[in-house]
Amino acid sequence: MGTIKPMGMHISAIRRFLQEHPAVKAERLTTSQTSRRFVKNETYAMNKPYISIYEGEYDENGKALIAPATVFVSHAWRYEFVNTVVDVMEQHSLTEPDAYYWFDLFTNNQNNVGNKDFDWFSTTFRNSIRTIGQVLLVLSPWDDPLPVKRAWCLFEIASALDESDVNFLINLPKSEIKDMSTAVVADSDCLIKALSDIQAEKAEATSKEDKKLIFEVIDESEGGFFHVNEQVKKALREWYVRELRELVNMNSEDHSLLLSVTEITRDFGFLNDALNDGLACLKLAARNSLGDAYCRRVYHNLANIYSDTGELDKAIEYYSKSLVMTLRTHGDEHPDVAAAYSNIGVIYDDQGNLTKALEYHQKSLEIELNALGQDHPNVATSYNNIASIYSKIGEYDKALKFHNQSLAIQQRSLGENHPDTASSYMTIADVYSEKEDYDIAIEYYQISLKIIRVTLGQDHPFVSDCNNNMGNAYNQNNKPDKALECYGVSLEIMLELYGEDHPDVADLFDNMAVAYKKKGEIETAIAYQERSIAIKANLA
Repeated sequence: MGTIKPMGMHISAIRRFLQEHPAVKAERLTTSQTSRRFVKNETYAMNKPYISIYEGEYDENGKALIAPATVFVSHAWRYEFVNTVVDVMEQHSLTEPDAYYWFDLFTNNQNNVGNKDFDWFSTTFRNSIRTIGQVLLVLSPWDDPLPVKRAWCLFEIASALDESDVNFLINLPKSEIKDMSTAVVADSDCLIKALSDIQAEKAEATSKEDKKLIFEVIDESEGGFFHVNEQVKKALREWYVRELRELVNMNSEDHSLLLSVTEITRDFGFLNDALNDGLACLKLAARNSLGDAYCRRVYHNLANIYSDTGELDKAIEYYSKSLVMTLRTHGDEHPDVAAAYSNIGVIYDDQGNLTKALEYHQKSLEIELNALGQDHPNVATSYNNIASIYSKIGEYDKALKFHNQSLAIQQRSLGENHPDTASSYMTIADVYSEKEDYDIAIEYYQISLKIIRVTLGQDHPFVSDCNNNMGNAYNQNNKPDKALECYGVSLEIMLELYGEDHPDVADLFDNMAVAYKKKGEIETAIAYQERSIAIKANLA
């Protein structure tokens, strides 16, 4: 016997509700206010969900107002009902005109939900999501979405992500699109900042007990909060790019918008789109004589894109064009000139031309020290770039000198207990490991881990990486038991974050195979090697 789907409302039923209750739109009521003002009052006597009022009724086109739900709507009750929640459903109905929406305001009996406990809500939501098979998450505002701050919304998101057969959609109201486009022209990094601020683990709930139970459910789900955060960010990135692409198509001569969209699509990894946009910017610049400042930014963007796609000669070509304009605008001693030299140095490093790379990074460092001072973060970056080159050519003592200068800046400017400081300790540990000073390397790995566990928690990917590297140092130092302890911590985090079918897990199994071989446990070593081979075959 098949599972019975819960009932949902067609968009025409929601339109009828709004026609019958004009105050909802006129007074810009939230979903919560709409429930208190109208839904509860009108269903009190019959003690049923509001949806039952429209049972057996049809719209002017003969479409049933009520039918088995095809979309579960996840939203925050603080949202303005018409201009946020209904707006998103109206947008969705344009692509799915036969959709029926499970929307808790109408599908739950609002007169008795206050008497329901966590188990009832969690079971109702999870079963509805599973049987309906599609979740539409209403997000607003674009730069600080409310649902990822509300524990029950997070529960619905996590429930959708737990089900492999559930389609997870995100949409934002139309009013957000104009606000977003204005913001990205002013600062193309604003979307990166908005995404970086999404931290589901900081969500709140009216009931502390509900929050505790919801967090336990999410912690126990595959990937936990990390997975929830990453999936929401992924869906938001796709929405941002889709809407910005539509804006560009509608405003093809808006050079400022196109330039910002080029940078955003590149940051989000849509490199083909970014390249096409960058080349379009070049044509706009030539056609409209947009000047050095605009062209310099276009050249810089194209160089970044070519670097990402591995076309390193073209990357140097466009970085060099950008450098010429920067020198013409600012002279020889400006920080932007230093940044241009640094970018070219990175490309030469990637090409394996370490002599040229060192030359350009040293030029960059000299300008930064004069223009920005000893303690500037850019100086720390240049020290690290130079150290990396010395490490590659085997001059480990010089590499350590520059890495330690970078670390000193971070300690002064950021403090000891900062993730960037921890990263520097791990980088220094890696150099000591390359130098075969394993005991010192392990000491630095342990300092790095101590900081990162305090600042980012026990289950952060950095903790996994650091344990893996420390395990390699123990392995090379013929301490396979210690290596396996570290690998075990790393593996537990990786499996929680990525599952087993991931290239990093395969590499870790290779490392574990080496450790077991050193212990003389050949069969176990072979077993891990075979698991690694199987993962790589699946990913090929």
